[in-house]
Amino acid sequence: MEPNNNMGGNNPLGGESVISEQVVTEQVTETPMSPAAAPEKKKNNGMLLGLILCLLLAAGGVGFGVWAMMDGNSQKDALNNQINTLKQQNDELMEQVGDGDTIINIDTDTDVDTEDYIYVGEWGLKIKIPEGLNIVNYSLSESGYGEHLSVSGAKEKINGVVPVSASLDASAGSIVRSNSDDGFYPYGSLVYTDSVGNKYYYEGPQAYPDLSENELKLWKETQVIIQGALTNPENFSAI
Repeated sequence: MEPNNNMGGNNPLGGESVISEQVVTEQVTETPMSPAAAPEKKKNNGMLLGLILCLLLAAGGVGFGVWAMMDGNSQKDALNNQINTLKQQNDELMEQVGDGDTIINIDTDTDVDTEDYIYVGEWGLKIKIPEGLNIVNYSLSESGYGEHLSVSGAKEKINGVVPVSASLDASAGSIVRSNSDDGFYPYGSLVYTDSVGNKYYYEGPQAYPDLSENELKLWKETQVIIQGALTNPENFSAI
């Protein structure tokens, strides 16, 4: 009997024995980091920064709103103060006119001082109003010889009414600024020469106005006062 050569060796039990080799590989498995762990920290930081930014913007917006409100209120208060000041000045002027302190009839763009002076803006000149003359009317007009400032007035109202003798139709005298080349005016008396060489002449009324006896008496009294003021060069000065 032929021997049985078995590459695997003899089986003591008498059967074939197959020995297989297994290579066991141990795998070291590391516990993986949760996928959301690292981004979550980053996300939380981003949210925190965003929240801080929103809070800063909100605070800035509130601050700007408060500043705008306060600034707007300041501008509103300043405007109201200006309006109140103008109203007060207007009320004072109306009160002066109502009380007969000074009544000014303006036919031009002249500036007016209701207390002390007749202001003639076109001439850059002011003329002092004499004491005791509480009602003054004047107007500026042109003629072939120059510009005429006609003046009338009264000491006071009569029974609460401005006398007719104070109307411009009853002019008590005029100042004429000559427009001739040499500054001469043939129908008046030279009173004043300004800093640029303009000459101003006094011209009295040509006739008595058509008034009642009592009104004419009042007119003559004020005419003397006005003539004295308009012929005194010390009453003339630049604005």
